[in-house]
Amino acid sequence: MKKQQQLRSVVADTARAALVVRSDDPEVRGQIAGLLGSLDDTLSYEQVLKELKALRAGGPSFSTIVADTSTK
Repeated sequence: MKKQQQLRSVVADTARAALVVRSDDPEVRGQIAGLLGSLDDTLSYEQVLKELKALRAGGPSFSTIVADTSTK
């Protein structure tokens, strides 16, 4: 239980950091909200944390990676 509380705190801090860095991008704001909303239902804390860190670093949004339908 304590580990989950720690993960929740780290996820919240990382989400805030991503919002500070990328708040000008409405797609990223929506992506962060979606990631936080999917905690425990669809994605684990570790998965959400990984995606939030990528968003904070300026990487593509999760939906862009998952929904990439471009042909290569």
